[in-house]
Amino acid sequence: MPKSNKSSEKAGSPRKRVRTALRSTSGAGFDFEDHISALEMVKALNGEDMVGPGGSVNLIQAQVSALGWTIDDLLITAGNGSEVKRIAISAKGNTQVSASGLPEDFITRAWEQWRLSIGSQ
Repeated sequence: MPKSNKSSEKAGSPRKRVRTALRSTSGAGFDFEDHISALEMVKALNGEDMVGPGGSVNLIQAQVSALGWTIDDLLITAGNGSEVKRIAISAKGNTQVSASGLPEDFITRAWEQWRLSIGSQ
C-alpha cells in the first residue's frame, strides 16, 4: 500500500486544502504598493506627470519580475514610441531606508537592473 503524504492528519479526519490568492495572505507591502498605484492612477487621470522622470502615465504594472525587472513591485511607464520613460518602484511595508543608507538587497537589485538596461541599449 502506498504511503500517504498526509502524515500530519489524524485518521478519519480528512483535511481540506484551501488555496488562497497571494494578496489575501500578504502583508503591508502589497497594501502600500496598491496605494502607490492608486495615487499614480489618479495623477494620470488628472493629467499630472508621473513621479520621477515625468511624462504622462500610460501603463502601471505590478510584480514585473517575469518581465526581467529586478526592482519588481511596480513599473510605471510614460510616453510611447522612441521616448518611453519608466520608473521601477520597490514598495515595502516597513521602514527600509535610514540615515545609514539603503538595504543591501535593494542596492544589489538596483545595480543589476542598471547593468541590464545598459546591455539593452
